Amino acid sequence: MNPVPFTTLAAAMDFVVGDRNYPLSELFMKGGFIMWPLLLLSIAGVVVLVMCCFSTRASAVLPTKLVEQVPGVAKVNAAIAIAQGFVLVRNIATGVALVLIGILAVFTVWYIVCRAGILSSYVLPSPGRVFQSFCKMLQSGELFRDLRISFLRVGKGFVIDFILAFAFGMLRAMIPASAGYYEYLVQFFKNVPPLSMFPLLILWCGIGETTKTVIIVLASFFPMYLNIVKGFTGCDRKLLEVGTMFGYTERQKFFRIMLPYAMADILVGMRIGLGYSWRAIIGAEMVAASTGLGHMILFAQQMSRTDKVIVGIFTIGIAGYLTDRIFGLLISIFLKGAGENGWN
Repeated sequence: MNPVPFTTLAAAMDFVVGDRNYPLSELFMKGGFIMWPLLLLSIAGVVVLVMCCFSTRASAVLPTKLVEQVPGVAKVNAAIAIAQGFVLVRNIATGVALVLIGILAVFTVWYIVCRAGILSSYVLPSPGRVFQSFCKMLQSGELFRDLRISFLRVGKGFVIDFILAFAFGMLRAMIPASAGYYEYLVQFFKNVPPLSMFPLLILWCGIGETTKTVIIVLASFFPMYLNIVKGFTGCDRKLLEVGTMFGYTERQKFFRIMLPYAMADILVGMRIGLGYSWRAIIGAEMVAASTGLGHMILFAQQMSRTDKVIVGIFTIGIAGYLTDRIFGLLISIFLKGAGENGWN
């Protein structure tokens, strides 16, 4: 690969750090393999931005010739559908462009800091070194193994947590007087950090899977429970009165009126609880585990492998983000118009 054209274009662009000048071409060519994906990402981001700018024109959002071919009232519907389609494309393009630009900016600053020697490679390894460690961990299967174990733990704790939160929320909705027997316990443990219970749980349950599951439940139960209770207790009384007029029993009122009404709040609580589950399991795996992403990060820190620590952090962030977005997509499909109510 001939770097001369790139060097010619960037000859006048220097980065001054301390007493040294770093030409952009030198920084790029010495960056190794990792710089080429970054260059492609930057080019893709610029292309998407240009496409986004073109899609905001009136002729692009609402093509006149296409609309004129549809006669009568259908012309209006066709115009609306076309405009909505182009606006959707524009929004997607804008989102992708912003993500690419953000990633490019972070990696660029990271690379410049490493090449300039502002921080030692022990404290902050270069992007290329982190990428190499990532590839090696993928090839050895180490990353997939720890990720799978953490996923299973989060899924198990999340399911148990939802069952408990829904059961207590339903009890609160069906028998409001029952809240007096356990509400003070909910308010007490809501303010206790789950990790502070870890020493006691280790004494009771050991360092097995039970302790980690309990930590996840304690972490994600309260936001889920409070949102479920909010959905049930916030049901419109007029709807319940209509149900009474139709002769609904209390059970029918719950399943036909209160549950559909509270579904949005229930799903909000589940989405928030999922995020809390990821936070809890990583902390639990750092304290008492021999597998999982949390243990992988802690072990890498003990071995002075900062590159593996960064790989673990990126993996946790990406896994949590993807699960959250998938959950949000399912919510949008399940609840029509969810995107207009703050889901996205």
